[in-house]
Amino acid sequence: MNRIPTFSLLFLALLLMASVTPARAIEATSPATATTDGSQPAVADPPIAKLIDELNSNRYLVREQASQALLAAGSAALDPLLEAANGDQPEPADRAVWVLKKLGESKDRAIALAALDRLVQVKKRPAVVRDAALARARMYETACQEALAKLGARMIVVDSVVAEHGPIRLVTIELTDDWHGGLNDLACLAELRDHRFFKMEGQKVGDAEIKLFENMDELVLLQIWKTQVTPAAVDAIKANQPQATVYVRNRALLGIGGATHEKGVLVTDARANMGAAAGGILAGDVVTSLDGEPVKDFDRLTARIAQYQPGDKIKVSLLRGDEKLTKTVTLSDWSMYE
Repeated sequence: MNRIPTFSLLFLALLLMASVTPARAIEATSPATATTDGSQPAVADPPIAKLIDELNSNRYLVREQASQALLAAGSAALDPLLEAANGDQPEPADRAVWVLKKLGESKDRAIALAALDRLVQVKKRPAVVRDAALARARMYETACQEALAKLGARMIVVDSVVAEHGPIRLVTIELTDDWHGGLNDLACLAELRDHRFFKMEGQKVGDAEIKLFENMDELVLLQIWKTQVTPAAVDAIKANQPQATVYVRNRALLGIGGATHEKGVLVTDARANMGAAAGGILAGDVVTSLDGEPVKDFDRLTARIAQYQPGDKIKVSLLRGDEKLTKTVTLSDWSMYE
């Protein structure tokens, strides 16, 4: 019988091992990597906390990769990024601010607004906070404009200058006859947290619509035009926002310039050819009531006048020095002076 040479047996054994080993390797690793449908699962992202730690790595590439990974993590990384931005380590703080800024430029408006909300909370970086607040204000403006336009309202934002306030940004909302939204649809106005000057206009503006301004902290000016809201609604706003000026203008016009006085409203100007002047009211008089209803400031006076129509006659009680007087005034029409 012929004998198989030893080297041939050795070669054959190696060949068999080479063909078997990969199969065993696959069998050993398959349970840990294969999904139920046989596809390969996605590799899990590193935990956010680990990525935050890597922002302080002594290796530049690791810091760069961590920054990009946090950017890709999106909203899940926002709060840890804010914490890092307010931390004591300069490199992680700088990178966290950079990532938040990038997320604030996202095309996804929800993520962008959330990132900007964090940036305005960053400490010891006033320029970052200022820029983020401005970007957030503009983004909320756009979102609210788009939402209200779909429901038939007009929202106009204009930069202006007012003598007692300097440069301002006035937000005007017109509820025209095309308006078919509800109170919930006006809730976007409450998101305009960086705005202080508002104007609501149109016959569809009522007490319910202006109620949302009751809780708008730091409100400076609310103009209510071409509509009739009750004095009680103005009282409610003034009770919560005493620093605010609330000016109501419908059709009727008394025809005075005024300033709040401890006893009512000081007449600073009785304009010629208008109701007040024609009725005998003079500059320097102090108006104390209209048709028996007390007026404690100019805001409430405008709210009272808005309840009337042009041509209505009202009794104006006033002080002229120590003398108490009552004048009958025929109200003028705003449309004659627009």
